[in-house]
Amino acid sequence: MVLNALSIDPGRKWKGPWRWFDESMFDCCEPLEKVKAKGISFGKVVCLAHCAGAKVEAFCTNQTSIDEFRKHVIACSTSDDCHTGTGHFSPIGGYHAGRDMALILHVARFKYPPHWVPLQLLWEAMDTVDDASGFRRGFMLISRLQRPPALLYTLSCKHDSWVNIAKYLVEDVPVLLSSKDVKHVNDVLSIVINSLSSKIHEFIKWVAEVRRTEEGDQSLSPEEQERLSIKTYNN
Repeated sequence: MVLNALSIDPGRKWKGPWRWFDESMFDCCEPLEKVKAKGISFGKVVCLAHCAGAKVEAFCTNQTSIDEFRKHVIACSTSDDCHTGTGHFSPIGGYHAGRDMALILHVARFKYPPHWVPLQLLWEAMDTVDDASGFRRGFMLISRLQRPPALLYTLSCKHDSWVNIAKYLVEDVPVLLSSKDVKHVNDVLSIVINSLSSKIHEFIKWVAEVRRTEEGDQSLSPEEQERLSIKTYNN
């Protein structure tokens, strides 16, 4: 809802020629089957928004205050470029200054129509610990990232090589860094690069294949094959 309202381009078609975000596209931070079965944490929603190309500012309740929250709600309710996600990750559609209430646009519209909630009550509902993550809940400011449109293409996150690289970066790298004596950014880069899985070769070849297909060329020239071979070997 928020990403489509911000007119962020998903980089791929939804139905026919329409380029809109659909739930099936949100698979870059957590498997969809896991989300359907167990839900999703605040941090993973932030990850999804970043992955979709949005600008995100996240605030856990223990890192901010209700006054700061009110300030953002007021600012967002008067702007076309700002939406806030809270609670069940429902956008806030407006703010009533006279009664200090926020308009909740629940994503399950077939069950819960838009309704007004006292800001104090909304804050208290957020100011709780998420059992799944162990962290405080909070709110986030999602806006359209101001950058030039992509000149090349968008890669699907469903390819096996992409999944392997994503798993390495999200799951394996934190474990590697925690087990090493890291004192400088050069140490981090060295560990990340030297520990890359052999799957990186498959990933690079896949990226090259996608680019070649997008450009309409169905075969690599001998020179391109040699460059690709050198590139994958060096990585």
